[in-house]
Amino acid sequence: MLNLSRMASSRQLGAGVLVVLLAACGGSSKRGGPGPTHCEYGGKSYEPGASFPDLDACNTCSCGDDGDVSCTLRGCSSCSDIVAGYDALMQGAKRCDPTEPNQCGQRVVEGLRCNCDTFVNASGWDAAGAESLATQYREAACGQDVVCGACNPAVTGRCSAAGSCVSDHEPADGVACLVNGTLYPNGATNVPDPNSCNTCVCDQGRLGCTEIGCSIPCADGTAPGTRCALCGPADGCEVVETGCLPTCIDDSACAGGSCIDGVCALICG
Repeated sequence: MLNLSRMASSRQLGAGVLVVLLAACGGSSKRGGPGPTHCEYGGKSYEPGASFPDLDACNTCSCGDDGDVSCTLRGCSSCSDIVAGYDALMQGAKRCDPTEPNQCGQRVVEGLRCNCDTFVNASGWDAAGAESLATQYREAACGQDVVCGACNPAVTGRCSAAGSCVSDHEPADGVACLVNGTLYPNGATNVPDPNSCNTCVCDQGRLGCTEIGCSIPCADGTAPGTRCALCGPADGCEVVETGCLPTCIDDSACAGGSCIDGVCALICG
């Protein structure tokens, strides 16, 4: 004959153990009603079973049936670390031997910020490493403040006498930009802002830049400005210089030029 009183006691014991386990695991069932039906995280509400980005824009979180949020704990690099890693990878891939032919024939994406292309040495290109860094860059939501213009397509690659792959680009129409002595064609991207840590696009001689607050003050006797640096045969300005330019009061201080907006510049035409 079955002992019904012993069975009832076992059921009561099991229920008591279940309550203890729920309390120990942080269960959030409410007395007299059902448990929570959603998770609150970062000011947003998520349904049980939903996955969503962690607040660090790197890890992934999920909403449990009990309303608790659990997240992965992988180490995440900053955007600057990711960009620096890709730049180092690119630098290694451009190494070549100028005494050997046809080394710079693989076309790849030059940087993570903008999708312009360049040529590298295929034997030194780490495709898996590049894809991993590109994935980290996307998952960390980097580049949201980067301004990208039209790319000047790379046509061929060659090994320079210094042992580095360089790319020859299609000639770009329009006014070029002169920054810190370097000439950038119209449409060039990742141009350094001479007056801050921002990056820019050369747009018809003018720089369109990101807006990170990291200004670099000019030296005494200079001021931020722009000026024409080269007049073309049709009397139009072909190169516009941007940066810390020597200040002036009148034309007497500008050999071969004119004092315009407080800096010496050329007048074309």
